[in-house]
Amino acid sequence: MRKFRHDYEVLVEGAYLRNAEPQKVYDWLEANRAPSVRWDFAPEHIRRVLLSRSDPLINLGLARFCAHAEILRPVYAAGDLSLKCAVLSNPLFGDVFKSLSGGGSLLKSKFFDSDEDVHEFIHSAELEALEAYFTNASIDANDLESLFNQSGVFEGLNEDRYLQLVTYALKNPRLHKPREVERHDFAAVDPFLNVEHNDAIKAAWNLLQTVPTTEKWASIFGQLWDKMHYAGPPRSPEYTAVVVSGNHSELNRIEAADELRFFHQVLNRWREEGERDRYHAYTRRNVAIAVERALALSPKYQLSRMVGATEMEKANGDRFQQLADLLREHHDLHVRLGYYGSFGPVDVQEIHDAYERDKEAFVEAAIENEYFYRASVPHAIRAALEEHLDKVQYELRVRHGFLRESLEEKDPAMYVADLDEESKEGDQSDKWYRQRSSMAYKLHREIEAVLNVIGDAMDRKRAFQLSNAMRKLLNKIEDLEIEVAKGKTESMESGAKRQQERDTLYRQIGNVLIVLIILYVVFRLVAAMLQ
Repeated sequence: MRKFRHDYEVLVEGAYLRNAEPQKVYDWLEANRAPSVRWDFAPEHIRRVLLSRSDPLINLGLARFCAHAEILRPVYAAGDLSLKCAVLSNPLFGDVFKSLSGGGSLLKSKFFDSDEDVHEFIHSAELEALEAYFTNASIDANDLESLFNQSGVFEGLNEDRYLQLVTYALKNPRLHKPREVERHDFAAVDPFLNVEHNDAIKAAWNLLQTVPTTEKWASIFGQLWDKMHYAGPPRSPEYTAVVVSGNHSELNRIEAADELRFFHQVLNRWREEGERDRYHAYTRRNVAIAVERALALSPKYQLSRMVGATEMEKANGDRFQQLADLLREHHDLHVRLGYYGSFGPVDVQEIHDAYERDKEAFVEAAIENEYFYRASVPHAIRAALEEHLDKVQYELRVRHGFLRESLEEKDPAMYVADLDEESKEGDQSDKWYRQRSSMAYKLHREIEAVLNVIGDAMDRKRAFQLSNAMRKLLNKIEDLEIEVAKGKTESMESGAKRQQERDTLYRQIGNVLIVLIILYVVFRLVAAMLQ
């Protein structure tokens, strides 16, 4: 990012930008994009220069890469639909402007001048502009919460408009993960950002209780809900009444009860008979996927499942375990398939039990679960799933292999095969040979050291791919060395066996000769005595 240490540098740079070709200015804007609202690149003089040119390409660069209200508002007002979408999808838009209802930090500006403009935008703007806004991860969480609750500026929306806006909002990345804590100079100004983030997510989950269970809504949830993050059940009146007391143990008890009640109701509510259950079944499945994924990410739940967990750790995980048990033991196959699609077993028996219950349906759901492809997952867990792959149709085995390769290609550090652990599988003689006699085994450390040096100068992803390919090659060389060694051993053992057989035959022949000689001597003695 360009930094100006002296006033004359601003004038010189402004002169260049006033006369440069639009493509050059656009490239300059992209290279000097604002990393945050606190470090916007454009001094006031340069902002005036860029706006005065009124060039479509330069305005597009301003819309996409600038983080200053005095630029974004006039560019939006004067622009066509594409330019409006560029402003509304600016990744720092929500850090510059308040929510549509006017809420937010005092450091932010209003985007629309009046309530009438806000109403016009919500009720009459082009769908592309609304999609750009509601899928923008930086917008104020209050806007998402108010939309889901149909409150404030979102009151009075007709059904089709409301359904469309909710569809866009459910695609917003901020609803798909916990809030990421970023360091800003003014981070302490608003301590309730995390609460607002979770409230927006809870309001989204509350849709499962409030919107009609029509095929339209089921279709939307069936397509989008598997990406949703789960931050707890919608707040009940009982929970809200106890919040002010600060009694955490009572709050945890109420939340656990609310949680089980909420999911019992939701999983029963989104259900139809026969063919009409198609989209509803996907909704139930995606709800289970989202919840179990959140459980798998919960440190308290993971600690409670570890061998040697203390009583306190187990107690902290009881609430999560009850919810996991509800999904795993549910009478509805689609709910169980959703559970299999994101669960993280720590015991191979969990996998065997799931297969015994749902057979091929379990395998089909589990191979879509990225947990089974992580290098950090114990080899025994991955091997337990692969053991059941041999019992299902060929297409599922192909799908498993494709996903494994694509994930490894995407992020080799996370999904690279645990070749060292796999290479140790086998008989003890192979293991002994690898450690004592294999040249490839002895070269592993040296080659990895060289690859680490090369990796420092390479793209991280390609470095891991190179390391993975080299490990595979070395393991194949080790296997070939073992085969050759076994062949030599077998050849030596075969030669020794033949020599032993010859020695036995020679001994037998010698014994026969000795017997014949003794008989001959006895015969001669008897003959001499008779004479």
